[in-house]
Order: sequence, then C-alpha cells, then structure tokens
Amino acid sequence: MTTEATNCQRLREHLGYLQMTTAAEQLSAELDRAPKQKLSPTRSWRTCWTLGTTRGRTCFGFWWTRKRSRRWLRTERARRPKRSRFFIVPVALSVAVLGPGGVGGLLAALLARGGNSVEVLASESTSRAIAERGLRVESQRFGDFQVSVRSGVRLEGPVDACFITVKNTQLTEALKRVPADALGDALVVPFLNGIDHVDLLRSFYTPASVAAATLRVETARVDPGLIRQTSPFASIEIAASGSNRDRVERVAAQLKAGGIDVRVRDDETSMLWDKLSFLVPLALLTTHEGTNAGAIRTRWREDTLAVISEVAAVAAAEGAAIDPEEVVRFLDSVPETMESSMQRDQAAGRPLEIDAIGGAVVRRAARAGVDVPVTARLVEELRTRG
Repeated sequence: MTTEATNCQRLREHLGYLQMTTAAEQLSAELDRAPKQKLSPTRSWRTCWTLGTTRGRTCFGFWWTRKRSRRWLRTERARRPKRSRFFIVPVALSVAVLGPGGVGGLLAALLARGGNSVEVLASESTSRAIAERGLRVESQRFGDFQVSVRSGVRLEGPVDACFITVKNTQLTEALKRVPADALGDALVVPFLNGIDHVDLLRSFYTPASVAAATLRVETARVDPGLIRQTSPFASIEIAASGSNRDRVERVAAQLKAGGIDVRVRDDETSMLWDKLSFLVPLALLTTHEGTNAGAIRTRWREDTLAVISEVAAVAAAEGAAIDPEEVVRFLDSVPETMESSMQRDQAAGRPLEIDAIGGAVVRRAARAGVDVPVTARLVEELRTRG
C-alpha cells in the first residue's frame, strides 16, 4: 500500500472515531437527561472495570458507561433470598406467688402481663382486694399497667412454680398456705432477704425443687394490689442444679420476657453472699441512721466500708469470693434516695428482719471465728431499740 493510501485510510479511521465519539457523547447526554430507572427491590448492583466507550444496556443486563477518567461496568443480579429468622417464645407457666407485696406483686404482675397463669396467695382481705381490683404497677422501668390475676388464701392445685416473697418474719406461718402435697413437683423459688431461709424451705419441700434466688430492686406495696417500683434496676439471679436446671431455665425465660435482667448461676453460696454483701450495709445503716443510701455512703462511709469488708470476710470463710471494691462501686451507683425495705418497715412499725439479714452474718462469723465488730454493734443496737 502506498504512503498516500495509508494516510487516507488513517484519515478515514480518525473521522470514524470522531463520529463514534460524538454519537456516544450525545447518547450519554440523552441518558443523563432521561428519568433514572429505579432498581428492583429484589436486585442489587455490583461494579467492576471495563473498556466500554458508550453507555447503554446490553442483552445480558450489563450497563456500559464512559466517564472522564474511567470506564466501568455495572451488572445487575438477583439478591439471594434472606434466611428465615426463628424466635423462641417461652412456654407460658402456671405460677403461684406467696405474698403479693412489693416484690411478689411486681413479679406476679409482670408474669401475668406476659401471658402466664398467675395466682397470688395472701390473707382473706388482701386476696379479696386483688380479686376485685387486680394488680396495678407504677414503674418508670416497666411502665404503668394493670392486670387481673387469680387470688386465694391457700394453694389448692399443682403449679409449675411457686415464688415465696413474704418477709422472713412471716415465713413459717405463711408456708401453711402452700402445703407440700398441693405443691407437687413445682419449682420453689424464694425471693427473701438473708441466707438461712433456703435450708428451712428444703426441710418443708423436696430439696431438689427449691432453687435459691436473689432479687435486687426497690419496690413497695402502697395498698393491697398497688405496687410502686422506683429503682432503675431490677435484676434476678437463680441458682440451678443438675436436677432442676430445665425448670429453672423455663422460669428464667419468663422473667426475662417480663423485662427483668435474669442470670442463672451454678454457685448458690456465692450468689447468696453477693446479695448479702450489698444488703447488710444498706439495710443496717439506713435503718440505724434513719436515712437513705446517699447519706450512708457519705456521712457514714467509714461504717459502710467496714460492714462490707466484714461481710466479705465471712463469705470467704464459707467459700464465697466477694470483691469489696465491686460492692462499694455498686452501692455508690444506686440512687441517693434509695431506701431499704427494713427502713420502711421500721417507719411503719412492722417487725424488722434484723435476724435474717444482720443476725445471719453475726452467727456465721462466730462459727467461722471471724471478727465483725461494726456489724455486731449495729445488729445489737437495732435489737435494743426494738
């Protein structure tokens, strides 16, 4: 081919390229002005690089585009179907609650709101009031609500679980409302202050059916059936064993569904002393000084720290490891207006749980040979006051 022919051929190719480029730019401008087509909700985009020079959709579902500094390819592909999500709904339980006071009334109401069959056991007057008006809860954490529950003075039929929520001072007499033959194989879950009540309950009922538990909450019974819960926290721990773990897990699932923080533990002794290490200084000092948690952790901080250390020493003698600094941090975190139930009992002229809370520590300290001078002094002075 001659030089002239070669130059003509190159000129024709260059003119063709300019025409193609101009057409591509016109097509791109038209596409930019056109309404954008929305993607199907079942499709997603994937971007990769290519040498495309125009913009348009091919028969394979590709989008070719030309930009100033790069050329790229978008492909459209179907999304994979989402996997189904399964939710485990706790099986509803039949629960009896012995003592619908501040603690028992709150637990009964939360369980009933969750669809469980709940019966409260109380005196005739309290039982009649709850049968007529139901249970009403006033709480910032759980909201204000009202539920209907069954009520009676004595358990007549089998249940899945029975919560014991009376005071220690009323326990022996109250257990007459829950005879062992009526209880059957139900799980007995006591929410009492102290530590000695667990052995007492295991002497009344089948030992393997008694699952020790603790509850941290500030709540009070204002009137029969009216419960006011004021603390920002509400947490439960339940100790499980090999023979009752399945039943404990079922109860824990329903309590969690009700909005309570629940933890199942294996070490019953440590669980009970964890609660006691916080309760003893709070109950003894707020009652002894007639003030709230904010005052005892400031004006009576020395005594507070001493009691916490003494309780931790007794717990260690019984095989439970308590971190005093962790107890102090928790006590410092509670609302300063928080009061103990024993303090409220004193103000109302009701019997105090001195023996179950402080007395239990003093007795066990004596058996272990541990010195607890501050705790012993507070217990003795409270007993003297009557």
